[in-house]
Amino acid sequence: MRKEKMRQLRAQAMQEFENFGGPVDRPVVQVAGGYNHPNQLALDPYANMTGKAVVQRGTEMHQVNAIPSYDNTYNIKIINNDTVNDSLEVNLFNAFRTLKLPNNGNDPTNIVVQSKNVAYETILQTSMVNNFVVGECRIIVSDPSQLTEDLVITKQTSTGTFGGSPIDIAGMINPEYNNDKVVDLKNLDWLIDGDTGIRFNLLKGQNITLILKTKLRSNISNTLQGTPVVEAAVSHSRM
Repeated sequence: MRKEKMRQLRAQAMQEFENFGGPVDRPVVQVAGGYNHPNQLALDPYANMTGKAVVQRGTEMHQVNAIPSYDNTYNIKIINNDTVNDSLEVNLFNAFRTLKLPNNGNDPTNIVVQSKNVAYETILQTSMVNNFVVGECRIIVSDPSQLTEDLVITKQTSTGTFGGSPIDIAGMINPEYNNDKVVDLKNLDWLIDGDTGIRFNLLKGQNITLILKTKLRSNISNTLQGTPVVEAAVSHSRM
């Protein structure tokens, strides 16, 4: 019953996402607090003088709450302490399935999931109701060989089976970085909810850090305050 209630709340939030019009096509600018760059104009068409965030998709403009800058990034580090097996499978998110499993669906002996600022289990719990859309992901690995292991965005269907969309991380390496241990994935639309997860193989003795930047988030608690359910990340400069 509790899971069904969460699904209903999530459906309500997703209706707000549909009303919003989809992913942000242009940077969001917030006037309150001033600009960081002197060459920006106060009459910027993507700003609202009341300090609310305004986003545009096509010809549509929407006013939404801004996600505080200190609250729009998830920094998750996963460590594989196993030095015997070639690799172990890592499962992140997909909270409806993993929240009650030992070590949230990961090897309880060798896989360690750490999260800065907020506990990983807290992120799992809130993702079931307060879905979020990842716009960018920085991947930092301890060994470049880890980048040959694809990330798979998984989605659990109504029948309980999983579909997957693999992402070739090695193909995203930017030679200008002069660093073969860091990859930036941009222009993403990863919707993380209770049925969606990230799966990959973590090589033995290695660790990987995922820095996920949120561009949209549903916040069910806002409905109790009569404020918009959808929140958007705020950028103070054009990209």
